[in-house]
Amino acid sequence: MPFSVEYAVELRQHDDTEVRYDLGQCMTHKTLGYRGVVIGWDSECRMSDDWCRSTGVHELTHGREQPFYHVLVDKRDQPGSQIAYVAQESIVSADVTAIDHVHFQFTFADPGASFTGEVDEERGTWRPSPALREQYPLGLDGCWLVDRIFPDPLAAGFDA
Repeated sequence: MPFSVEYAVELRQHDDTEVRYDLGQCMTHKTLGYRGVVIGWDSECRMSDDWCRSTGVHELTHGREQPFYHVLVDKRDQPGSQIAYVAQESIVSADVTAIDHVHFQFTFADPGASFTGEVDEERGTWRPSPALREQYPLGLDGCWLVDRIFPDPLAAGFDA
């Protein structure tokens, strides 16, 4: 008897929360004033309740229920190589400009580089590397995505 396996698929619907700022968007923090550039996002705050309490997330108009962005912070504004986690309502967009951060480099030979060194004139952002864009694709709002494919143990004839 030939061997066959049936597979199960887990799907999830991509959030349709409006992510206003794209990869490479230069920004200024609304209240803290530091400059930075967006390198990723979450559709809502993924930090712990303790972190949210200590940073005042509950005091924001939209609290945890808004996109939060991973931002490379310009070390001229905050020393060190910081990556901030910033609520959408705390971001003010800024013109494209280079920032001083160890991970803000344009090394074409480096497959882990965040940006290509080119400006996307249409979007007004730094053009993200293909690897970074793959992690944060555009145009998936409301689409169904495959989370996992695995052998279905409930299928007839499955022997584990």
